Amino acid sequence: DQLGGGFARYSVDQRWLVPHFEKMLYDNALLADAYLDGYLATNQATYAQVVRETLDYVLRDMTDPAGGFYSSEDADSEGEEGKFYLWTPAELRRVLEPDVAATFAAVYDVTEAGNFEGRSILHRHRTVADVAAERGRPAAELEAELSAARRQLLAARSQRVRPQRDEKVLVSWNALMITALARAGSALGEPRYITAAHKATHFILTHVCREDGRLLHGWCRGRASQSAFLDDYACLIDALITLYETAFDEALIEHAVRLADVVLERFADPQGGPFFYTANDQERLITRPKDTVDSSLPSGNGMLATALSKDEHCGFASVDGVLPADLEGDPEGEMTAVWHIERCTLGGAEPISLGENCHGVETRLVGSVTASASKTVSGRMALG
Repeated sequence: DQLGGGFARYSVDQRWLVPHFEKMLYDNALLADAYLDGYLATNQATYAQVVRETLDYVLRDMTDPAGGFYSSEDADSEGEEGKFYLWTPAELRRVLEPDVAATFAAVYDVTEAGNFEGRSILHRHRTVADVAAERGRPAAELEAELSAARRQLLAARSQRVRPQRDEKVLVSWNALMITALARAGSALGEPRYITAAHKATHFILTHVCREDGRLLHGWCRGRASQSAFLDDYACLIDALITLYETAFDEALIEHAVRLADVVLERFADPQGGPFFYTANDQERLITRPKDTVDSSLPSGNGMLATALSKDEHCGFASVDGVLPADLEGDPEGEMTAVWHIERCTLGGAEPISLGENCHGVETRLVGSVTASASKTVSGRMALG
C-alpha cells in the first residue's frame, strides 16, 4: 500500500501488480521482520522505511484501544474489490496541485485508462530518479514532494468507506507482530514500537488467558474463547523472549517458562518426536496432528524450536526433535525448522537462559537429528 503502508495478502497476476487487496496481520508481521533483517544485513535505508511504514499501518489501523492487534482488513468496500485503494487522474487533481498531481501520476502509473478495471493501483511505475531527470529537477526535491503528496492523499483516502475489519485478536498472529515490533523498536531506535509490543503482551496475558495461566486462542469484543494451539504457545514464547531482550524485564522470562511448562505437559507426544498441535485435554479428534510444515505461517514446532534456541542450554543436538524424522521429503515446507538448525549451527544470537524448568522442553523437543536433516542444512550452506 503506497499510501498507508502494509502489504496485501498476495498478487493475482504474473506482474505482481494487482493484489488481492485483503491485508492480514500475520503477513505484515512476517514481512516487517524480514525487511528488518534485510536492513540489518545491507544497511539499505529503503528496507527500514518499509519496516516503519508497515508497523505504522498496524498501529494506526489494526490496533484495538486495549492493545491487541486485529486480524485482517477485507479486500472489498462498497461492494467493489479494491475500491478503497484505487485512483484516477481527476481524483489526484482534486487533492493535489496540478503539477504535483501530474508528477505523482507519472511515478505511480495513474492514467486515464487505468491499470485495474478503469482505475489505477498505485505502484512505482518509474523511479523517482528517472522522473526527476526527465523534469530537470533534483531527485531529493522530487522525493520530498512525493512524500508530502502521499500524506495528502492518505488523508483524503481516509474519508472513503473503509473495507470491513476482522477484529478478532488471535494469540499466534499477535505474537508474531509483538516480535516484529520489539525487534524493530530496538534496531531502529523507535521506542514507540517497543511500547506497543509491551501493551499487546499485557493485553494477551491479561485478557486472553485462563485463571490457571493457560492461553486461549483468541479474543473479540470483550470475550476470549477456545483453547490455544501449539502455535499460540510457541509464537508467544518467542515473542516474550524477544521482548525481554529489549529491556531485560525478568517477568517476561517467567511468563515464557510457565508457557513452556504447559507445552511440555499438554502437547508432548509420549512416543517422542515433534509436539502435537492440540493439547491432550482439548476436544478429541480422529487423530492429533503434528504441525511441522510451514504454510503462510511458520509451523508450531518450527516456532517452538526457534524460541527455545535462544536459551543458553539449547544447542544443535538438544532441540532439533521438533523436526520430522526425515526432512528430505519437504525441506522447503519445513524452512522454519531448518532455519533453526542453521542458526544453532552457525552460532546465532547471544543466548539467554530460560532457567532449569525449561530444560525439559528443550531436550524433549527432539529425539534425534537425522543425517538427511544435516544433509539439507549442509547443502543450503554450500549454496551460500
